[in-house]
Amino acid sequence: EDGKKLKQQPINVKVLNLGNDINSVNDDYFPSITADESTFIFTSRREGSTSIKGSDGEYDEDLWYCEKTDTNQWSKPKNMGKPVNIENNNGVASFTGDGQYVVCTRCNESDGYGSCDNYFSELKGKEWSKPKNLGALVNSKVWDSQIFISVDGTTILFASKRDGGYGDADIWMSKKTTLVEWGAPVNLGNNINTSGTESSPFLSPDGKTLFFTSDNIGPRIGGKDIYKSVLQDNGTWSVPENLGYPINSEDDDKNFILTPSGIVGYFTSNRKGGNGGDDIYKIEFPQEKKTSLVTVVGFVFDEITKLPIEADVQIQDIEKNEIVGAYKSNEASGKFVVVLTPGRNYSLSVNKKDYLFYSENFNIPDSNAFMEVKKEIYLQKINVGKKIVLNNIFFEFGKSELRSESEIEINRLYQLMTEYPNMVVEISGHTDNVGNDQSNIALSQARADVVANALVTKGIAKTRLISKGYGKNLPIAANDTEEGRQLNRRTEFKIISK
Repeated sequence: EDGKKLKQQPINVKVLNLGNDINSVNDDYFPSITADESTFIFTSRREGSTSIKGSDGEYDEDLWYCEKTDTNQWSKPKNMGKPVNIENNNGVASFTGDGQYVVCTRCNESDGYGSCDNYFSELKGKEWSKPKNLGALVNSKVWDSQIFISVDGTTILFASKRDGGYGDADIWMSKKTTLVEWGAPVNLGNNINTSGTESSPFLSPDGKTLFFTSDNIGPRIGGKDIYKSVLQDNGTWSVPENLGYPINSEDDDKNFILTPSGIVGYFTSNRKGGNGGDDIYKIEFPQEKKTSLVTVVGFVFDEITKLPIEADVQIQDIEKNEIVGAYKSNEASGKFVVVLTPGRNYSLSVNKKDYLFYSENFNIPDSNAFMEVKKEIYLQKINVGKKIVLNNIFFEFGKSELRSESEIEINRLYQLMTEYPNMVVEISGHTDNVGNDQSNIALSQARADVVANALVTKGIAKTRLISKGYGKNLPIAANDTEEGRQLNRRTEFKIISK
């Protein structure tokens, strides 16, 4: 009766089968996608598996992937191959946002703790590492599977039949405690978990909207339906909400994921009209469902050789002066992907030994409209004459007082000059063309002096610092627009000797 009522009130979405290129006559399920929507990964029991057919006449699970083509279509699926896929079951994979770290499930392995365990693999250049067990805290002596990892790589969710749950299988969460270790999993509680089976968790890129599958929560249309719950300010999860028809059907619907834009989702269903068994479907939500997130897709290159380089990418909350994300660009492509949530002022920095750092500022209001920012970043070797714009140095308009949000950038400069104790630099101040020349020169000089003095206060010798104000004399933007004037109002760091 509940299901009939939901079907009588369909929601405004389009549900599309991904077709013969993605779906086969066998089971295809557990979709995952990178934050920039360039790579799609899923589990399949199709022909071409690394395993042999089981007693049910189907191949064991393997991971397959597709890449976005120039025509914005998905390429033909390819088997991920060894070492990710082996003869036993390999499936249920989930990417971090940049697609360079994947978690997956393997069953009946020699290094396993239970029947099925959760593993991880990393992309080094163009090659995936051999999957490693996530350890005895994440995995138990029973079934642990259907793992998901957040876009920033700091949170995993998975289904488990371990002791301490509420039903057959519950959803558990673990947070990263170090770069390589995970904390003890926590059960998501009885608002989410029931005496039935809860599975296939997905945490939206906003970090607080959970989607999952249950066979025991009402209202429900089919055997398994997909639900949504939101993390409350007090740390509890809201009462789950059925995603409605036609996302949920009279059959089994599961494995829901959502792209950062909020207007494209994917899920698995064995509903009528598919290619065979479980199929993967695409959901198109209306434009008003767009999120406020920002996806930054960057590529890091050497300024001279133009070759991609592996570099450290760090995201910091400027106002709180705390690190909120740490990534690496891929050594083969130089690519990194970061998803930023609204309501914060971010510093993005790219760092590599023997290179000058690159910094960028992203101040994202709550009212922000979803956008994808693409950037090519060319790092400069530390040599005499090289200079960078300090995009995270901030002053009040028309004044020379350094705002507290500048502390992160000042610390970067201090660390660089400490690493190179003989380096002598020029700190230069620049203004736009508003106002008279004399006042612009005075303001730019005062600002350069303030930055230099901040470094002296931290322990850098005065003799290593030259501060100079250029006023409006060295513009980098010719157009007399607000955007151009903002670019011209800047502070620069230039190497005089090293």
